Amino acid sequence: MYLGSYTSEGGKGVGVGTLDPATGTLTVDHWVPGLTDPSGLDLAPDGRTLYAVSERDPTGTVSPLPLDGTGNPTVHNGQKTGAGPAHVRVHPNGKVLFTADYDGGSVGVYPLGGAGTISPRARP
Repeated sequence: MYLGSYTSEGGKGVGVGTLDPATGTLTVDHWVPGLTDPSGLDLAPDGRTLYAVSERDPTGTVSPLPLDGTGNPTVHNGQKTGAGPAHVRVHPNGKVLFTADYDGGSVGVYPLGGAGTISPRARP
């Protein structure tokens, strides 16, 4: 399980852990720093890359976090989004991702390349 947190409010970045479905107990095993306010997360359909939006001011970012063989993410450079990105979703075909921004209500469309890389925003 992956968890985003607001680093500007004391969060530690992206949490990696487990959720016990029988008890509902959430355990965060460790935190992956390196992103400011990673609020929204989505996993690519192939399970190899986690994507995170960061609510930076004045412009946010969407970043790929490739997963190693044990599911641990590593932060890579991303692309600029509109202001206040809050949601990210990878299309089921794995070839494009979408972001939704609180400020201005815009939606961004980003082509995805090999190894989960994100191309610049195709649609403002």
